[in-house]
Amino acid sequence: MEGFLLYLLKCSIAVATLTIFYGVLLRKMTFYHANRFYLIGAVCLAMILPLVDITVFMSGKSAATPGVIDSIPTVANITISASGNSGLSTAMLIFLAWMICTAVLLIRLVIQFVTLLRLKRHSTLLYEYNGMKVLDAGHGMSPFTFGSNVFVHRAMFSDDELKIINSHESVHVRGRHTFDIILSEAICVLMWFNPFAWMLRKYIRQNLEFIADESVMDEGSDRRHYQYLLVKTSAGVPYMPVSTFSAQNLKKRIVMINTSKSSKSQLLKFVIVIPVLLFMSVMFRNDQIIAQSSSPITIFSESGIKIENDTNKDKPLYIVDEWPQPASFKIDYLKQQDIISVTVWKGQQAVKKFGPTAAANGAIEVTTKLPLYVVDGIVQMKTSNADDLVKTDDIASMNVLKGKSGTQKYGRRNDNGVIEITTKKKLK
Repeated sequence: MEGFLLYLLKCSIAVATLTIFYGVLLRKMTFYHANRFYLIGAVCLAMILPLVDITVFMSGKSAATPGVIDSIPTVANITISASGNSGLSTAMLIFLAWMICTAVLLIRLVIQFVTLLRLKRHSTLLYEYNGMKVLDAGHGMSPFTFGSNVFVHRAMFSDDELKIINSHESVHVRGRHTFDIILSEAICVLMWFNPFAWMLRKYIRQNLEFIADESVMDEGSDRRHYQYLLVKTSAGVPYMPVSTFSAQNLKKRIVMINTSKSSKSQLLKFVIVIPVLLFMSVMFRNDQIIAQSSSPITIFSESGIKIENDTNKDKPLYIVDEWPQPASFKIDYLKQQDIISVTVWKGQQAVKKFGPTAAANGAIEVTTKLPLYVVDGIVQMKTSNADDLVKTDDIASMNVLKGKSGTQKYGRRNDNGVIEITTKKKLK
C-alpha cells in the first residue's frame, strides 16, 4: 500500500512537470497535432515513468552511483505513522481517502456516460455525414461529439451554420478525439488531488478544439463568420465530459484562430522534453547502493556494547529508536501498535546518514513505544515480545531506568526507558 502511494506521488510529480512544460513552452505554438501527441504521451509517461528503474541500466555493482546522478534527489524517502488507538496508519487513512474520492468520481463519470447513452436513444437521427451520425438532441445544448455521434439542437442553426458545425465535428470523429477525452477524465479520476491533472485535462480539451478550428479554416470558411458562430454556440449548454463545439475557452480559441503559424524552428522545443524525462527517471530511481566490502561490520555504541550487522546479505540496516539492529532482526518482531513511525532511507541519502558500509543496502529507521532491554549488560534486539529475550524463570533481578538516566548510561536516546535484567546464569 505504501508502495502504491509512493507510485501515485511519482505520477503526480510527472504530471505536474509535463503539464508545466507544455503550458510554458508548447501551448502557444500552432503545432496542434504535435501538441496532441505530446499531451497523450504526457499522460502515458506519467503512469509508466515511475515504474522504470534507471539503475537497472547502470553497469556493474558499485558503492555509489555516478556523481551527477547522486546530486539529483530521489523520491525515495517515505514516512509512515501509526495510530496507537485505532491501529490505522497514516498511509492507510490516506489510501482510504483516495479510494473514496476516486470511487465517487468514477461513479460520477459512469453516470455521465449512461446519461449520454440515454440521450442518444431519445435523439432523432438527422442524417449520416462522412462516417458520422448527426443527431438532433434538442434541449438547447451546444453541439458536441462522442465517438462517431454528433449531437446538435437543429432549431438553433441555419443550414449554412450546420454545415460548418458538421465540418468542425467531423474532425473530432475522424481524429478519434473521444479517446483523448476519456484519457483526460481517467487521469483526473486517479489524481483528483493534483491540480495539474485538471490543468492537463483542460489543455487536452482545448487543443482538440484548436485542431478542429484550424481544419475548418483550412477548408476556406469565412474567419469572421466562424467566430460569430462560436459566440452563438456559447449560449448553449455544454455537455460534459464530451468534446464540444461550444465556446469553452472562447477568447483563447479566437486568439489562436487569428494567430500566425509558428515557424518550424520552434519544433525544437519538443526536444527539450528529453532531458526533462531523463531528469525525472533519475528522480524516480530505486537507488540501492551495494557495498564493496564483503566482510561483516561491527557497530559500537558509546557504552562499548557491540551489535554486529552482516552486510553479506542484501538486507537494509534497521535502526530502531536510534539503535542499530543485528542482521537477524525483522520488522515483524514489532507489533503495529508499538510503532510510531517508519522512515525508509535509500541510496546516497542512507549512506550520508548512516555510513557507506552500514547502510550499503539502504536503511529503515523505526521509532517505537518500546523500552530498551539490556540483559546481562548486552543490549538486546528490539521486539514487542519481551519473553523472547529471556524467560521469566531465568531472571534474578530487574532494574528500570527512566528519563535521562537511561540515556546517560547507554549513550543514546531512550525516551521509553531502559529495563536492565540480570539473569541467574550471570550470577553463577
